[in-house]
Order: sequence, then C-alpha cells, then structure tokens
Amino acid sequence: MNHDARQVANELQQQLSEVTFPLTTSAANALRSHVCKFAAALKADGIAPEKAVNAVKDVLRNAGLELSTHTKSTEAVLTPRDHLLGHVVSWCIEGYYRDGGEK
Repeated sequence: MNHDARQVANELQQQLSEVTFPLTTSAANALRSHVCKFAAALKADGIAPEKAVNAVKDVLRNAGLELSTHTKSTEAVLTPRDHLLGHVVSWCIEGYYRDGGEK
C-alpha cells in the first residue's frame, strides 16, 4: 500500500471510529465517499479486488467495528452496525470498479 492509500486508510479509520448510530444520511454519504476513495487508491496501487475488500475489513476492525454475530443463521438479528459493515464492503467494491473512484 502506497503512502496515499495509507493516508486515506488512516483517515477512514478515524472517521469510522467516530460513527454514531443512528447514522445520518449525510454521515453515510461521507463514509461512502471516503470508502470509494480508499478503494480507488488501492486499485491505483495495483491491489487486487479481493485484497481491497480485505483491506477495508482491516480498517473496520482497527476502528473497532466488527459483526455483532458470527453465526450464519437466517434468524440472526442484524444491528445497525452490522448493516453499516455490509454497506462499507459494498461501497468498497463499488469504488474499486468505478472509474477514478469518488472525488
């Protein structure tokens, strides 16, 4: 990971560590933009898509955000935090495949 991608990762980690729930639309949009920027930086660095997803999951973990449950049960109740984690991974994929990422 180059310096730019590391810097974006650090900024994203800080932003994620300050998330409060319920997440406002403006906060979600800001996170989405930052996640897409991170994914675009990883892609520009030559990182494979699956490694980009792993990198964003590392940032989530480092920010203290992990799934509330590790079961695969269809009856498991997902928390707002769980939903955010899913969105972050989706935004990463979106940003990776978008031309130039979010600006």
